[in-house]
Amino acid sequence: MLICDTVRAISLASIPIAALSGHLTLVQLYMIAFIEGIFEAFFDIAEISSVPQVVSKEQLPAAMSRTQVTAGLTSLLGPALGGTLFAIRSLLPFLTDALSYGVSVLSLLLIRVPFQEQREAVQRNLRREIGAGLNWLWHQPVLRSMAFITAGNIFFGAGQTLIIIVIAQKHSASSATIGLIFSIAGIGGILGAVAAESILRRFSFGQIITGVLWLYVICWFPLVALPSPLLLGLLTGAAFFIGPFYNITYVSYRLSITPDALQSRVNSVARLIALGASPIGQALTGILLQYYGPQITVLLATIGQIILALIVMANRDIRHARPAHKTEM
Repeated sequence: MLICDTVRAISLASIPIAALSGHLTLVQLYMIAFIEGIFEAFFDIAEISSVPQVVSKEQLPAAMSRTQVTAGLTSLLGPALGGTLFAIRSLLPFLTDALSYGVSVLSLLLIRVPFQEQREAVQRNLRREIGAGLNWLWHQPVLRSMAFITAGNIFFGAGQTLIIIVIAQKHSASSATIGLIFSIAGIGGILGAVAAESILRRFSFGQIITGVLWLYVICWFPLVALPSPLLLGLLTGAAFFIGPFYNITYVSYRLSITPDALQSRVNSVARLIALGASPIGQALTGILLQYYGPQITVLLATIGQIILALIVMANRDIRHARPAHKTEM
């Protein structure tokens, strides 16, 4: 994580330096965007894999809840802050972003808890390590099932943003109105992350996963009627509100039962499976919207969500999975 944020700080700081010296090029911007994406992926996997070492098993749901709240606030306030800084001076957003990575590096240095258990230095083999993570996950019935359920959930919801925009535009909604809809969604996500810890204490793993998938159906199906922007915003906010319940429940469980030596491998493999179908889902949504319209697109996505909910209800392992704080490593 230290290396990732140091590299990202330097790369972003190079933009104002190059601009002030008159040597900023489009190629440099592309390279920095590529570097940002690569090191963000490494940082995210390292960050989530270190959480079980920083907090106790009982605190995992609370830690993941606070992480999602922070991410939600950043996503909600970041664009507005970036726009304001850009209006003051075009180079300020890049300089501020670089400084934020510097603050991240400093905060990481101040954490005294080791991010992983002591291990013997061994020769690394990337293919073998990926295989070890996949093999371990495959022999965990709950995690194996959840990896593919999550992939399906992401696949059917991949085009949600595009669908919302198309429905809003059919009501001649302005850009400001569409922005307000997504602001409501962002606020819903933050409130959901705040409430998730309480939800995890009251309901079992299976109840939360099953309940969220059925609630997605309830939030999705009314979109077939092409609701007004106000109702569209409320439904979108409701969908974003329940999303953290699923994410925090699943990730907390995965972190709680995965051995420390396999955390990064298992988390990366689980994410690869879950996110692998997302580009296909987005492309398919675009095709369906273009040739069949939003109503058919929403109906097919809703049917997909119903199938996922029924699969989970029929899955004994998921139904009887123990809460994250009651699992054993």
